[in-house]
Amino acid sequence: MLSEGTLTEKGVPLNRTKENIKRLKFLHAPIYFVWGNNDYEADPEAIYKLLCEVLANAHHNITTENNGSISVLGLDCCYYKEARLDLAMENSAGEYYILITHAPKAFYELTTEDQKNINLVLAGHTHGGQIRIFGFGLYQKGGLERYDKTNVLVSEGYGYTGLPFRLGTKAECHVITLKC
Repeated sequence: MLSEGTLTEKGVPLNRTKENIKRLKFLHAPIYFVWGNNDYEADPEAIYKLLCEVLANAHHNITTENNGSISVLGLDCCYYKEARLDLAMENSAGEYYILITHAPKAFYELTTEDQKNINLVLAGHTHGGQIRIFGFGLYQKGGLERYDKTNVLVSEGYGYTGLPFRLGTKAECHVITLKC
């Protein structure tokens, strides 16, 4: 289970966030979380205590059933902290690298050499533009794209910012199955 940030935001009661995390834990899967800008605007210390694994410029190595290895790399939110791939990669041992970042721009701002090390990027932040009129919005729509040799999935997420609604974009949650 991976979360690319915006688990909560300022004004959302902590009990609601606790209940959402409790529901995720019911799935009996590890939860990896990276900070989003709205998480920093709420109560980061309280949120940190609720989570199992926070990947803020850090990684977690996973051994697959056939003894392969995947490194899940998490970057801190580039709007409030420095996103440091060098720290996330330190002592990582994956044959396959998944980068989780709240804002897609954190991946696109990496050097070309660093981008080549990443197999899959999972990001969000944009909410698909939240409000789109005739297909146009402030941010690009979410979706899966190929960037050089890296798959980049930008989720439109299920929240909103400012105005409590969406127009021309859908709320979404992704289930990804990796076959190694």
